[in-house]
Amino acid sequence: MDDPDTCGDSLATLLLTMSRLGWIAFAGAMAFMFCFCSKARMLKAAAATIAVIAVAGLALKSLGYFRFDLDIWELMQLRMDFEKLGADPRVLYLQTLWATFVQYPLLGVGIGNYGLFGAARLGMDVVLSAHSVLLNSLVETGIIGFAVLCSVIVHFFWSAIGTIRKSRTLAAFPMLVGVCAGVFGMTIQYCTFGDRPGFHYLFMIALGYAMIRFIRQNPLPSTVN
Repeated sequence: MDDPDTCGDSLATLLLTMSRLGWIAFAGAMAFMFCFCSKARMLKAAAATIAVIAVAGLALKSLGYFRFDLDIWELMQLRMDFEKLGADPRVLYLQTLWATFVQYPLLGVGIGNYGLFGAARLGMDVVLSAHSVLLNSLVETGIIGFAVLCSVIVHFFWSAIGTIRKSRTLAAFPMLVGVCAGVFGMTIQYCTFGDRPGFHYLFMIALGYAMIRFIRQNPLPSTVN
């Protein structure tokens, strides 16, 4: 029942992010699947997925993507320069976010409005260069919205893991593990400091909930030995 094709969702997670944190999200998604799938098959699936990513990356680079003036070592040195850390967009983002949150802690500034408040404070839209779903919910919907979102995420994984453990012999088991692993990877990306808008993250949670409900109502046994 442990289908290696479920590694495809990890590839999708990475391709949807295309950032350094995306690699951590990819590793997290693969680790999630290792917890529930055959280890031997997952090792093969991981190797195949990394090979596909490498080939895709080389192909895109040959077409002109991923051009940057600094090599990876120069970039690492730049990131470790603590004297310049204060000017990093994410630091400005967090400082501006906190200053805005303490003014409107209960209900926030309204969904979609933080960019306007941030631009007004800094005189530029640099705050839009980082998009943590959790932190944005804190400043845009206040403590109430933040608590609701956190409870939804926790409840989703609680329900997902419980359903996965009970559905190992069901036909939908590989797909459920794949979707939940994808959501886990996206959680790493979009609930920390990923610099990509995470609107589809909530869509993936909704898809996962729909799949959990479907499996519970239609526990179809697998026909594969």
